Amino acid sequence: MLGADVKPPSIRASEVSARKEGGSAVPGVPDAEARNLLPEHRAPDNGHLSFQADPVPPELDEVVLRALSKEKKNRYASARDLHDEIQLFLEGEKQREYNHERALAKVEEGRILVERMDKARAGKETLEKESGEKGKEIKQHWPAEKKKPYWPRDAGGRFHIPIGESTEGAAMLEASPVWWKEDWPVFSVSWEDLTAFAAWRSGKEARVFCLVHDVLWEKTARGVDGRYFPFGNFGDAAFYNQANSFEDGMRPCAVDSFPEDESPYGVRGLAGNCRDVCLNDAAEQRWTGWRVSRGGGWASPGIVGRSAIRTVAQPSDVDFTMGGRLSWSPCCGSSRLK
Repeated sequence: MLGADVKPPSIRASEVSARKEGGSAVPGVPDAEARNLLPEHRAPDNGHLSFQADPVPPELDEVVLRALSKEKKNRYASARDLHDEIQLFLEGEKQREYNHERALAKVEEGRILVERMDKARAGKETLEKESGEKGKEIKQHWPAEKKKPYWPRDAGGRFHIPIGESTEGAAMLEASPVWWKEDWPVFSVSWEDLTAFAAWRSGKEARVFCLVHDVLWEKTARGVDGRYFPFGNFGDAAFYNQANSFEDGMRPCAVDSFPEDESPYGVRGLAGNCRDVCLNDAAEQRWTGWRVSRGGGWASPGIVGRSAIRTVAQPSDVDFTMGGRLSWSPCCGSSRLK
């Protein structure tokens, strides 16, 4: 609102055109002084309020000045041309407003992501602290000078499962709160141990035994539908033996303790209880010579029970959750091939 004693001169279209052509907007007054007479440049006078117009966008200013040009050749040829030019300006304004709103939305998304990252880092630190404290509760290896073998030998040099009277001189399975059971899978044997056993058994029977190839293992676990777990697409600690299956602490169990852990082909225990070391290596340069192992163990996190997960181990490695499975095929001279 203009003050009562402030009356700026009216500006005609021809005078606006003169501004564009370098002349003064007010006849007889230098351009620099004329600008001070225009409403948008009027300063407060004697304490009265003066009108301050919003700045005109340069694109619109150019359109208006061209439309009001004194020279006919510089003006728009028709009202349609002027309409189209203004329409383009309005569409550009809408696009700029859209871009601005979108940029603000992206900034807000970034702020939310940063907050989530901060919470994730804090959660990771908490989990690391809790897992470190939990790890202290797990019984570690016997000291080297006191370490006992898992598999004791008899007088004839044969190995025995350390149960009943055969426990003398043997050690409990690492991290297990209970003593060995006869119906457990065979734990803590290496790839070298298992291949030696397969060769021994092949010599006793008319069949060739070997460890399962990891591709065959995965097909047996996932079936034709490519399921996540041998028993379906949803994993639950009640379905297979993993670190969270028992309320009073993780432990090995009998091979038939979790009947739900069964593949479409009727093979049990592929998701949990005992990890299976496989025949082949990882076929990757980084892991040359390492052997693939499949499935989850009784002390493994639940995610390891997924049938597509692969881990590796050295041929001589012994782990308290790892064992193996044998497959067989008939010998070449077998009557089954005749």
